[in-house]
Amino acid sequence: MKNHRICVVSLTLVLSAFLVVFGSDATEAGGKKGKKKDKDAKAEEKATEPTPLEPVWPSPLDPGLFDPVFKELPFKQPEEQLRGAFAIRLNQQLQPVLRATINPSERDSLNRKLKATIEGFEKSRIAFTGQQTGYAVSVVADEFAQEAGEALYKYAYNENTAYFFMTDQTFWKVLICSETYADYPSLFETLKTTYGEPANVVYRDEEKTQPIEASWKDTTFELRTRAPEGIFVCSRLSWTYVPLVETVTQRRGPITVDNGADASGDALIDQITSGSGENDDDVIDQILKKKKEK
Repeated sequence: MKNHRICVVSLTLVLSAFLVVFGSDATEAGGKKGKKKDKDAKAEEKATEPTPLEPVWPSPLDPGLFDPVFKELPFKQPEEQLRGAFAIRLNQQLQPVLRATINPSERDSLNRKLKATIEGFEKSRIAFTGQQTGYAVSVVADEFAQEAGEALYKYAYNENTAYFFMTDQTFWKVLICSETYADYPSLFETLKTTYGEPANVVYRDEEKTQPIEASWKDTTFELRTRAPEGIFVCSRLSWTYVPLVETVTQRRGPITVDNGADASGDALIDQITSGSGENDDDVIDQILKKKKEK
């Protein structure tokens, strides 16, 4: 009887030890399996979320295809890089003319004009800190916001003006106001040849023979073009760097409207309402004149 009790006790201890060892392993295995399922489920859920498309560089919508001066500009980069790149582009445009210019005084004159153009571009910077500016009633009135960390540079050449927009000292948009291409239907055909069919077109007439607005878009740029209207006798072309649009929108919040601005603050207003027809005598004018003489 005593031996029987000892056997029963021993068997009970063995079974207890078995359950403790293997039972804990089973529980641990079950726990690991459950965690793995949760991890796999989260990974699957994350995999189904849409992945933002990366910007293409250089983009098929690059503004440099419209005008070489704006080729592959440093969008999403600090504005000092824009200043440097812009100076390089102007130099590249001038070099063929300099090589073809034998007269030393003419070469010196062109170099001085180039330097003045670059300095003028750098000095044109204006930050929108809530002050009244002529830009609020200019062709770019809807392109910026006050007190949102925004600024712009301006470059006037021939019968065109280019505006370079900054957000928190980062380059994100360029707009060209072009009187050279004031004939919008002709410009529209040129742009279709350059960039392909637009994603959207707005027409003035029901027959769709008079386009007045169009847009193209990829993962890098949204190109929007508009015909002249009102006192603004230029066609407008703007390239917006798509990956920064959400950041700019959040940064802006409510837009401050500057209705009481003095239009005399923007030279463009004077230019397009004066009717003088005189062009700025800058380095690009010299380039165009030299090319026409050939």
